[in-house]
Amino acid sequence: MLQSVSISLQDFLSSQQSSSFSFKALNCCSKVHTNSRNISNSSEITKFFASAALITSVALVQDLDPPSEEKGTKSRFLHYLIGYGPPVLISEYFYPIDPTPSGSISNDLVELLAVDQGGHFLSLERSKGSLGFNGRIFQMATGGATDTSRIASLKGSLNSIKPIKKKLLLDLNELGIPLDNLQGITLGPRLPDGTQSLLLVSDDNFNDEQVTQFLLFRLKSTTWSKRQQLEKLTQQDIER
Repeated sequence: MLQSVSISLQDFLSSQQSSSFSFKALNCCSKVHTNSRNISNSSEITKFFASAALITSVALVQDLDPPSEEKGTKSRFLHYLIGYGPPVLISEYFYPIDPTPSGSISNDLVELLAVDQGGHFLSLERSKGSLGFNGRIFQMATGGATDTSRIASLKGSLNSIKPIKKKLLLDLNELGIPLDNLQGITLGPRLPDGTQSLLLVSDDNFNDEQVTQFLLFRLKSTTWSKRQQLEKLTQQDIER
């Protein structure tokens, strides 16, 4: 049975046009064996134009607040100019990672994807705990955020600092399928109907009890739309 969830993107758009994204998911799992060594990344990088955005997956030491169930951690988004000599830091912003969900032991930002030329991104936050893994896709926009490159610490109250705007697009738990350690997100090829695909992939941590999981989404953009629809994508939809 197909599930449908409507989400609004209106708050993130500074122009008069608005976009909506229709997500339809196909779940594929496989076991991939490799001789590569396990590498733990502390940040995620995405390139756009002649620049690159780097975002820390957890708070830096100088930004750590006392543990709290109500508050998430504070990540830093760094925008660099690249390709013309040494990288140059253009700006830096505060990205608020969501609090750790009940039943989980951690919630981290594991991936970042630039979706256009106007400072709009998709971020993937992953939680894990005794009940397994979950992931959430957020839309985020850097426009209007306070430049924090000259702020040494983000501890405590940040009333004078405007963070990156973010809004939940999809809680992957709502798909109703088992989820593994999802850590990668990228734009894929065009689907047969001409729509843009979006791919998520998991990291099995070289653990025989885990799988390498792929989630394929259909990404639709509609001018002047104020709503989004989310449905599962069946194999028949892809082949059609």
